[in-house]
Amino acid sequence: MRASTIPGLDLDPFPGASNCISSPGARPGAADNGSTGGRSRVTGGGCLVTVRPQGGNHLNLESLQILIRLATASLAAALALVLVWRTLNRGRVGTVRWRVRRRHSVRVVLVLGTLLVATGVVAGSQIGRSADTLLLLALSVALIALCPGFQDSVYGERGVQRGWYARRLGELEAWRLIGEHLRWKLFGEWVATDVPASDHAALRARLEALAPGRESAHGNAGFDPVRAAATKSNS
Repeated sequence: MRASTIPGLDLDPFPGASNCISSPGARPGAADNGSTGGRSRVTGGGCLVTVRPQGGNHLNLESLQILIRLATASLAAALALVLVWRTLNRGRVGTVRWRVRRRHSVRVVLVLGTLLVATGVVAGSQIGRSADTLLLLALSVALIALCPGFQDSVYGERGVQRGWYARRLGELEAWRLIGEHLRWKLFGEWVATDVPASDHAALRARLEALAPGRESAHGNAGFDPVRAAATKSNS
């Protein structure tokens, strides 16, 4: 059974016909076909076909646009939250004196990968060039670039930050200056903020004034049992 193909249309041969046979009485034209929801057409060769418009693509496009808008709204809300969070942390830390960005290369790879995907989406489809899609891609890149790293460290005039969380010096539950770090308790766990050794004396004076009696003689989160065992054996 032969069937003609017309882009964007579904063509079904006349039911029960094994071949499209020319008929002298068949004249090319179209007529309604209520049983199939489309229109029947007799081709020039006498082949009766049913033409049904394809509405699925239109529905899929609308669904995709709705998903894009929902994702854009979610990313916009997340970005607003990150900006507010950064502002609060900046208020606690004050003027930054020392900042360490760990895993910076990972962030760069993520941003570049997102830009590469965005370029492919924009170049590969018409919907990729729509305003909604472009906004979604821009928000994705901005969110990756602005989110604090979990291992990032910030030391400022008024406080310290580790990852997403910052505390004023007077808010520290416990602290200890060791090596090139200020170790302090966050939610009951010891974390470390990088502080240049040259700033230790001034920082200690401020900590003793703002958080008196909270210096810990223990709680070194950087304790290395292997190194300690090696030191003990050598002694």
